[in-house]
Amino acid sequence: MTLDQPTGTAAPTQPGAEAVRAQTERLLAHTLFRYSQRSCNLLRYIVDRTLSHQNDELKERIIGISVFNRAPDYDTSNDSTVRVVANEVRKRLTEYYAQPEHASEVRIEIPVRTYVAEFRLAEPVPVAPPPTVPAEPVKAPRRFLRRYLWAFAAFVVVAVGIAAVVRLALPSAEIDRFWAPVVKDPAPALICVGSPFNPSDSADNSAAGSIATVPGAKSIPFYNAEQRVYVRMLDANAAEQLGSFLRGKGKDSQIRPTQGSQLADFRSAPLILYGMSLNESAAKLGVDLHFLFRKDSESGQGVRWIEDLGRPGARDWFVDLSAPSDKVGVDYALISRVRDKTSGRWWIGIAGLTGVGTLAASQIVVDSKTMDNICAGLPRDWDKRNLQIVLEIKVVQGEPGATRVLTTYTW
Repeated sequence: MTLDQPTGTAAPTQPGAEAVRAQTERLLAHTLFRYSQRSCNLLRYIVDRTLSHQNDELKERIIGISVFNRAPDYDTSNDSTVRVVANEVRKRLTEYYAQPEHASEVRIEIPVRTYVAEFRLAEPVPVAPPPTVPAEPVKAPRRFLRRYLWAFAAFVVVAVGIAAVVRLALPSAEIDRFWAPVVKDPAPALICVGSPFNPSDSADNSAAGSIATVPGAKSIPFYNAEQRVYVRMLDANAAEQLGSFLRGKGKDSQIRPTQGSQLADFRSAPLILYGMSLNESAAKLGVDLHFLFRKDSESGQGVRWIEDLGRPGARDWFVDLSAPSDKVGVDYALISRVRDKTSGRWWIGIAGLTGVGTLAASQIVVDSKTMDNICAGLPRDWDKRNLQIVLEIKVVQGEPGATRVLTTYTW
């Protein structure tokens, strides 16, 4: 893409590099971007490489290595971070430019299936042409008009039939089946963020800190039932990204901490449980899960693990939260999709043993390609059953790396 100003008297069709950089900074300072460091880092990288004509560096693997600190040989089919964050950036750009006050600004776009940006000047506002008096229509003979109407009606019937056959022959994307109960429910979705966070826990945020204190050390306060509850910035950002994903499907949502929420709140709307409160929330809803979170200490340190009720006592999927963070190379997470028998509504649980696993799981459920791969091994009617998915996540410098499915269970 050439960003040089054309010569001659014709108006430029593309903005100059400095105008693009200024617009990038304007975007990054906006509320749609500034609270998501990952989206900011990716947008800045893409714009910089596009302006420098370094398109060879705008490949998924290279972006993963350069922006998200992935290993040079990481598996892009299992680690969807680049795809997920790129989709999030596209959605944020769409929301930004949909606001009338930004209509005259330089436009930055990242087309689907590429990471090379496109830059263009705002479209000029069209001037309405003067009204014209329509000419008197020429009346067609009635016999011809009747034949035309019959032919058109026959065409519509055939077209509708073909469309119905095609719709039945082509299954919907698995990610749409996964989220359908939430999207189709008339009430706004409720995203409950678990794992209340004590700001004093962030005091030890060095490389030698434990895995329990390092991920998402910064926090923000929520006010729930006249009580201040802190949650990790990492969790709040991920919850906001889930909300943005749902907005892209035409679904409104609200975010609140799980602490202080009542059973009536859980059953009044489609529910997304984000974080380690999964056990307690499922117990409130009267659901017997096949996979559960366990811990051997209430202090926030010690060992956490995912228990398989089919193998009681086994601790294959565990993390020692007291271990130095740079010594923990793997985390585990649960994705649950369960129907509440009382309300008839479905709820979705997204949680890891640490914030790293929770973040990885939240990226999985909004990535179409990954969900297609996961659901390919499930029963055909899986979307009508309760479902749990156990994930293993490689931890790379405190961030999620390659992710793989360990097992699934439907009932």
